Amino acid sequence: MDASETILGSFTKGRKDVLLSTKFTPQIAGDSENAVEELLDGSLKRLGVDHADIYWIHNPAEVQRWTPKLIPLMKSGKVKYVGVSNHRGCCKSFRTEFNSARDK
Repeated sequence: MDASETILGSFTKGRKDVLLSTKFTPQIAGDSENAVEELLDGSLKRLGVDHADIYWIHNPAEVQRWTPKLIPLMKSGKVKYVGVSNHRGCCKSFRTEFNSARDK
């Protein structure tokens, strides 16, 4: 597990002409309240970078719980943009929060 990020990190090391994205999967988050950041930090370490250009929530499980945790990551600069995948419209209510956090 996680080998693809390690391989990708080796390939992109020192390059400035790439955009990197990674994902947060709620089903592997466990019980930690800081799971979104903890999993991101693991990804950043494997990728060998200090930020992700795009951080995806990969599944709508408990989306109301996890989505607000992305905003501090955007404000801190660890994440430039956020996205959702495998969702069917359940996240539209968070668009304003995302845009506001990103633009500050």
